[in-house]
Amino acid sequence: MHAQGAWFQVGVVGPWGCDPLFAKALPSVAAQLAINRINRDPSLSYAATFDYAVLQEPCQTSRGLESFVGFHTKASGYIGPTNPGYCDAASMLSKGWNKAVFPWRCVGYELDDVRSHPTFARSMPKPTWVLHRVMNYFRWAHIGIISSSEDIWVETGTKVADSLRSHGLPVRLVSIMENTPHGIRQTLAKVRKLGDIRVVILCMHSALIGGGAQKLLLETAYDMKMIDGSLVFMPYDALLYSLPYRNVTYPALKSNSKLLRAYDAVLTVTIDSPTVSFYEAYRDAMESREVARTLKPQQVSPLFGTIYSSILFMAHAVRAIRQSGEWLSGGNLAQHAQNLDFQGFSHPIRTNGSGEALLEYLILDTDGLSSELNPTYRIDMEAGTVWFLGRDIHFPHGYGPRKDPSCWFTHGIICSGGVDLYSTISMFLGVIISCGFGVALIYCIRRRISQVRMVRGPNKILLTLDDVTFINPSLSNKKLSLDDSRTSGMKSSSDLHMSSEVSTASAPTYENSNVVIYAGDWAWLKRLPDGTFRNINPKTSDMFEMMRDMRHENVNPFLGFFHDCGVFAIVTEFCSRASLEDLLLNEDVKLDWMFKSSLHWI
Repeated sequence: MHAQGAWFQVGVVGPWGCDPLFAKALPSVAAQLAINRINRDPSLSYAATFDYAVLQEPCQTSRGLESFVGFHTKASGYIGPTNPGYCDAASMLSKGWNKAVFPWRCVGYELDDVRSHPTFARSMPKPTWVLHRVMNYFRWAHIGIISSSEDIWVETGTKVADSLRSHGLPVRLVSIMENTPHGIRQTLAKVRKLGDIRVVILCMHSALIGGGAQKLLLETAYDMKMIDGSLVFMPYDALLYSLPYRNVTYPALKSNSKLLRAYDAVLTVTIDSPTVSFYEAYRDAMESREVARTLKPQQVSPLFGTIYSSILFMAHAVRAIRQSGEWLSGGNLAQHAQNLDFQGFSHPIRTNGSGEALLEYLILDTDGLSSELNPTYRIDMEAGTVWFLGRDIHFPHGYGPRKDPSCWFTHGIICSGGVDLYSTISMFLGVIISCGFGVALIYCIRRRISQVRMVRGPNKILLTLDDVTFINPSLSNKKLSLDDSRTSGMKSSSDLHMSSEVSTASAPTYENSNVVIYAGDWAWLKRLPDGTFRNINPKTSDMFEMMRDMRHENVNPFLGFFHDCGVFAIVTEFCSRASLEDLLLNEDVKLDWMFKSSLHWI
């Protein structure tokens, strides 16, 4: 369809019927006003005759896309969708329909890919770009996002977090707030627990235009003593419209002293209307009888101006196609949203050669005492700079959030997270030293326990003279025989001689005996070669314990080690018939060949 003589219907998509605060934007009135002015403007109406259709978007994300599919035949182009949760899918559908979508609430950074979304164009700057400019200027990197429980705001919070993370900013918290006092307290407790959050972005309706959830949240933050200057709260929805501030007092602040004091921690970033405010522009339309006088300007949401300006934005893109002589299609319409310059409802709108909207924004602040909003900084999106307007921001207790390292805002640099290099290295070395000290301490404790277990208790392994008594086996046998004869009352001369031998023989010691009494039983000491013995390490101790626990009918049980008076010997059970070697070398013992053959196999 060629642009000349065309009929173009704009579809205004939004949750106008299910969300009363969105309904306060009066989408039908805004669209009718825009269409009337467009069709009266010869420079716009010669390109096409415009009309509009207000398209109801369900508040549930799951049903939003289903409804959008049904809008296929109801419009030539779309202002919307309003729910960021299905912007990608809506853009892909419009690509298939070859119809343009000019949304004002879509946030996803994936939509900036022209090859994947050729029929998509933004009618205003992406809000996260504006937020990034502000946070870069003040060096507030650590962010928390709180969204109210409605689907549209839940999806908004998720998409805002993804977009800010794509800029490299650390979004520490994304929380869905239950719109109850208990749920709000729980959410704010999460923010307090993290400790390093500088900015909390509030994805919900602004308290200044009737948002009850935000009002309750700020009052609860005041009760929890979180309005202390360490946090800044930023209403997200104010980025989407031009909030009036000149000669305006907001009843929500004027009639609520707690909210007024809590709002001292709020910075409101909104579109700048340098010559005429939204309320003044709406009043002018009322006086010219273009809109009904049934409502006061203060009863209308400033989103009215955003809807109006977005329709006008599309009309100027259609005119650009008409001037170029190209066919009216969704792709061409999105491409011709470049180098535009016109007056919106209350603020000027310009785009550059890439189609990016170049609006100016203000940072509005209160002083905690007055209900008036005062401009403190101007954000120039074309230059990418923030300009000081001569009035300092009034933070509670006189100070604002701490600054984060500038590396968070430097492209291509991995930021250390706020810890300088010297501190990072010192902390790393401290951890290594602490770990080394801990390992050494554990080793020493384990070694000490092993040493104690070897010399004390019923399972000790290392024996000394205090633990054993040396004996002479032959004399002990003779003494035992003598005691038996005495018991029977028989004493011969040989017995007297034997008794004399026992009494006169030298006492057995470690120097002349290898047989001891240990724990009431005889034991044998197998002396080891001379050498310097100092201590037993833990691994050797573990092996000794294993040897002591070993039991087999062909293995002489190991009892421990004797170490005293320069003697180091293995202690085993005493074998009355000596060792196998002694048995084989004893010529007095006659062994048959069957026994010897069994020894051979062993």
